[in-house]
Amino acid sequence: MAAMRIPLLLVLVLKLGAVDAPLLIPLGSADLEVAPGTAASAPLVEARHQRGMTTLRAGQGQTEPLTILVLVRVTGGAATVSIRPAAGGAPLVSGVFAAGDGVLRLAQAEALDLTVDATTTVAGPVLVTAVAYGDFLQRDILKALEGGAGEAPDAEPEVEKNPALRPFLAEANNLKQILTAMIAYQTEFIAWPLAETVAVPMPPQTPEQARLLTAASFELLARRMQLPSQLFVSPFTPGRTLPPARTEAEIAARPDPAWAEDYAYDWAVPMESASYRVVLAARRFALHPSLGLGVTAACADSSTRFLSAVPAVEVQGMSTAGLSGFGDDLLPAIPNPDAAGSEDREVAGEAPGLPDNIFDDHGDGAPGAALMPGAGDPRRAFVK
Repeated sequence: MAAMRIPLLLVLVLKLGAVDAPLLIPLGSADLEVAPGTAASAPLVEARHQRGMTTLRAGQGQTEPLTILVLVRVTGGAATVSIRPAAGGAPLVSGVFAAGDGVLRLAQAEALDLTVDATTTVAGPVLVTAVAYGDFLQRDILKALEGGAGEAPDAEPEVEKNPALRPFLAEANNLKQILTAMIAYQTEFIAWPLAETVAVPMPPQTPEQARLLTAASFELLARRMQLPSQLFVSPFTPGRTLPPARTEAEIAARPDPAWAEDYAYDWAVPMESASYRVVLAARRFALHPSLGLGVTAACADSSTRFLSAVPAVEVQGMSTAGLSGFGDDLLPAIPNPDAAGSEDREVAGEAPGLPDNIFDDHGDGAPGAALMPGAGDPRRAFVK
């Protein structure tokens, strides 16, 4: 991959209360060497990645067609670059680029495998690099946090009316940005972020080991996707700071538990998951001014929601350790109402069954699956 490739092109609006923050997520890339008077082609974007982006955008109420931006770099002379369906047909968009950088833009009404073609008439070989991004706009963070529907409120006036909402909005913003980077990571590495470390056996044998794996995976994500470390610090822990992410070798050798002090991650989440499946959650329970005691969580489609606690229950199976103010064997349960019961029950249209407490693995698929990377339940979560 050429050096121009950017792991994650984020224009993040970190100002608290921003309603719309533009974001580009990489969908694919290709490098071509075009000989004089010839043409070259290479796969650029897979339809499944476009479908993933469509699901992501739909979770934020974005119904307009996906726009794909293709950043083009040409070295060695002019070239004609075009994007077409891989199955054949006329180019969807094309342009002539002299040596340097340019952009092609196309709106996709349906997901297609896309190919990039390049031709040149110059005397020497020409190198063409194309990197495709899908446009995504973070919207309605406060609405997603409260799990509402309908028209989105303006976040700033809501916070002005009730300043107690400010840390909840900030928490949702943190988790949304981390989860969105994880989705981009999937495109890059065809997997959810997971660190390999000698400090943790696979599967982990204790809640502490599972949490250490989360810490290493968060730091690895920050390293590879160039995320600011403070995204992993909750607004409910003011004054706490994290240093920048270390090298991958240092992360693997000595995971730093501080990276998982505030947020939990279900690294057993499979690649194909329900949009409402919880992937990330705050570890500390907070008292929301209108929704009561609970935690903020981020789901597979990058939407965020506040999940309210139910009365204390005896934890079944393995539980998430280190929740502030509670022991490991008796916790308020945090159910995700959309994930109750089993997938079979959901398909059959039967009444909801066993609640999905996101802080334990009870009912979450086959025994032991919730502790194996990528082997977790596609609907039910166990954040660690």
